[in-house]
Amino acid sequence: MPGIDPARVALWGSSFSGGTVIAAAVEDGRVAAVSSQGGMLDGLAALQHLLNVEGPVQVGKVSALAALDLARSKLGFSRITLPVVGAPGSMAVLTTPDAEPGYTALTPPDWVNAISLSWMLTLPLFRPNLIASRLPCPTLFCIAVDDAVVPPSAVEDAARRAGAKATVCRYPRGHFDIYVGEGFEDSVRDQTAFFIEHLKP
Repeated sequence: MPGIDPARVALWGSSFSGGTVIAAAVEDGRVAAVSSQGGMLDGLAALQHLLNVEGPVQVGKVSALAALDLARSKLGFSRITLPVVGAPGSMAVLTTPDAEPGYTALTPPDWVNAISLSWMLTLPLFRPNLIASRLPCPTLFCIAVDDAVVPPSAVEDAARRAGAKATVCRYPRGHFDIYVGEGFEDSVRDQTAFFIEHLKP
C-alpha cells in the first residue's frame, strides 16, 4: 500500500484480541512491535478460573448450550445466544462483579447484549502464552493485576516466556479499569511511549 512502511507495522489488542495479537505476530513473523493490554493469554486457565468462580454446574450448563449452538449452526438453524455480560450468578458469558457495569460503560446505547456460544468450546485450546517465546519483536504486556476476567498469571507467564523481547507494565486495577479514567490514561501513555520507541523511522 502506498505510504505504508512494511517494516513499521505494529499490532495492538485488548482482552481477547490481546491474546490474538500474540498469535498473529508469531504466525506472521514480520511485525515490528506488539502491545497486548489485559490480554486473554490462556483459555485453559480462564476455564479453570470460571470453574472456581461459577462452579461446575454453571459452566456445564453454558458448555451444553455451546454444544447445542454448534449443532444448530451446522444444521442451518438459528443460533443460541446468551448475554455477553450479566450479574454474578446469572446465565451470561461474563459475570464477574465488574463485568456488567464495566462493559456497558463502553458500549453505545443501541448495543445488543448477546453473543453466540459455539466459540466457547475451543476456549481451552486458545493458549497464546505457550508460543510467546517465538515472538519476533518487542512486545508490551499491560497487566491489570486485579483482573477478575482474564488470569493475570497467564499474562505474566507469556511475558516470562517472551524473555528479553517483553516489556511489562502493571496496573493496580481491574479488567475494565484500563478503558476509562486514570486507568485509561496510564495505559495509553505507556503504550504510546512503547510504540514511539520501537517504530521510529
